[in-house]
Amino acid sequence: MMTQSQLVGTHITRNMLSRIESDEANPSLGTLTFLASRLGVPAGYLLADENEDKVYAKSFVVEDIKKAFRSGNYTICRQLCMETSVIDDEILMLAAESCFAVAVEEFDKGSLKASVTYFDEAISFAMKTSYYSEHIKAASYMYLRYMQKFSPNLSSSYEDEETFEHFCAMSNNFCRYMYALECVENSHLSFASSYVKNGDREDPTVLHLGAKIDMYNGNYRLALIKLQEILTNDRAVSRPLLYEVLASLEECSKITDDFRAAYEYSTTKMDVLQKMLADE
Repeated sequence: MMTQSQLVGTHITRNMLSRIESDEANPSLGTLTFLASRLGVPAGYLLADENEDKVYAKSFVVEDIKKAFRSGNYTICRQLCMETSVIDDEILMLAAESCFAVAVEEFDKGSLKASVTYFDEAISFAMKTSYYSEHIKAASYMYLRYMQKFSPNLSSSYEDEETFEHFCAMSNNFCRYMYALECVENSHLSFASSYVKNGDREDPTVLHLGAKIDMYNGNYRLALIKLQEILTNDRAVSRPLLYEVLASLEECSKITDDFRAAYEYSTTKMDVLQKMLADE
């Protein structure tokens, strides 16, 4: 965004700059350093060949990408990764991680269709990098499979692409919760019991799993206390988890003959579901 005259100032003539640009003259070291400073680039960038040019081009954006990622600005990090013309394993990995993080944010808000799109992006980038990325793919597949319970229209391009090991996704708290929930539903309580025993007592996922175990054992009134605590404590509850809690409250209320509460929980549950599916 400078004219030739503005760039050179009084250091060299505009004519000399034109000769340098057209390879009719070579700049001195002092002139090279001056021009690089004025342009805000390393001096080596002005001498780089085509392959080296990519390295310098990456250096201009990678620190901004890393800064956005470290500060938790995953939407900005994803955008910067998408905009850069230099794609290597590091950029692909940062793109995969940031897309996954944005997908989880959308999932927690209950924007399920948007979440599917971002999980697909995360898997796509994870497949292209040579860095270890199994945790991203496995966790994304678990979220995508879980969302099928809300609507078959929440489909992904990668859901059946490959099998995955659950343990690769266990670094993600909600994936551990989802797996534990499946275990309870299939009458395998050991993992869920360990999750509850070793988890944060006020964590909504821990409270819900504890309630599900109580329900499995027929302790519905004790389960009701834990479920109602989820709705009254200060911990944030994702919209999909809220749906699970309301469904459990509805079931417990029916079993304990509180049909009015069961109706209220059912109505609220369906309202939550409609909001999660509103953008399909």
